[in-house]
Amino acid sequence: MVIDITKEFSLDIDKMHNLLVAGKTGSGKSYFLHKLITSISKTNKEQMQLVLIDVKNYEFDRYKSNENLYLPIANDEDSALNSLNSVFAEIDRRLSLFEESNVFKFEDYNKISENKLPRIIVIIDEAVDLLGYETKGGKLLQRIAALSGNTGVDLVLSTQMLCYEMLFPSLKANLRSKICFSVFEKISSLLAIGEEGAEKLKKGEFLYYNPSKGYTIKHKID
Repeated sequence: MVIDITKEFSLDIDKMHNLLVAGKTGSGKSYFLHKLITSISKTNKEQMQLVLIDVKNYEFDRYKSNENLYLPIANDEDSALNSLNSVFAEIDRRLSLFEESNVFKFEDYNKISENKLPRIIVIIDEAVDLLGYETKGGKLLQRIAALSGNTGVDLVLSTQMLCYEMLFPSLKANLRSKICFSVFEKISSLLAIGEEGAEKLKKGEFLYYNPSKGYTIKHKID
């Protein structure tokens, strides 16, 4: 399923395989998340549902009545961990359904089942508050990112703090799609998308690494 974010930029959710959204404060990443949520909210809730996590309780309160919500909005660490545990339990349930049906992927299961599964998009604003290799949140996110691939569940992690302690390799390897807005230093650009350039971006501009095409393209959010 292709989601239109701007007139010139769309995300193919079926090929996204988890998304990292990086950038400094004021660079445009929160605006991008709102555009993404708004676009998903235009789809049928039987097709696509949202899990919204915002431990700073700044950005997502306006969506508390959104019909596409799979779970209530998580706005503190405890509720965030509960939501992630629920998502992981759903991934585990889906894997069991696939095994029973002798299929391997979300799309294949929906082709043969009368009870279609919705795609679930987990959007976490300022994920740094949950990250860290040895934290409960970090371990859960690592497990979800690793197992979600074929289950119709995708993570969208937004963060302004780019360091190896937060984007540890076992997590980052499973965030296959990457968007980077403006950052302060070349090293942050390298960590986010594997190449320099994001340190030269203006507000609203971003670099997008498309995993299905294997290269990065510059875009601007309108």
